[in-house]
Amino acid sequence: CCSKNNMQALKPPAILPPIRNTSFDTFVLDVVAALRERPLHASRMRDQRSSLHNSLNFFLGSLATRALATDGEWAEFGVFSGTSTRRIAGRRFELSGLGSATREVHGFDAFRGLPETWHVADRGYKHEVASGAFNLGGHPPYSDWRIKWHVGWFNHTAPAFARELTERGSRLSFVHIDGDLYSSSAQVFEALERLIAPGAYIVFDECAD
Repeated sequence: CCSKNNMQALKPPAILPPIRNTSFDTFVLDVVAALRERPLHASRMRDQRSSLHNSLNFFLGSLATRALATDGEWAEFGVFSGTSTRRIAGRRFELSGLGSATREVHGFDAFRGLPETWHVADRGYKHEVASGAFNLGGHPPYSDWRIKWHVGWFNHTAPAFARELTERGSRLSFVHIDGDLYSSSAQVFEALERLIAPGAYIVFDECAD
């Protein structure tokens, strides 16, 4: 799914659960249920079942602007083969153009596979992806001058990146979360939540899995 920090440009779904006194886990489950009922651009998703990155496509094609591409940091957490990373970097380069305005994309992955079993629930079909899946031997899939690789587990690389951003006085303006696991996503936000800029876009590849 795709979210925007200030949400001014998007009309919120009418079915989102009301705010009430409840546990965080219950709130998350309620929001996930609401998202499944009314995903972003649902008709497009029905028409493009073969596409695994509808939310990312929507951001890159309809929401990303030159101003966003030339300001702040763009990062992807969960890279594997680097297919989406290259697309993100290409779009940022296309929007920002040549010269000093061109900025790299940060790609985070241990490249050693899943740290734990991934329990997947996709449209009612449940299955498991074993720990160690997607292992590339600890090496990034390719070299690209538009991409800076951060190799290691998120609980190490995300805090280090937070320190780097703090020292440079920079913030994140776009984040793609594709780490598959709740625990991995939580590590990213625990380290970087305060460094996500107002108005930033956050795209989840598996928000409701």
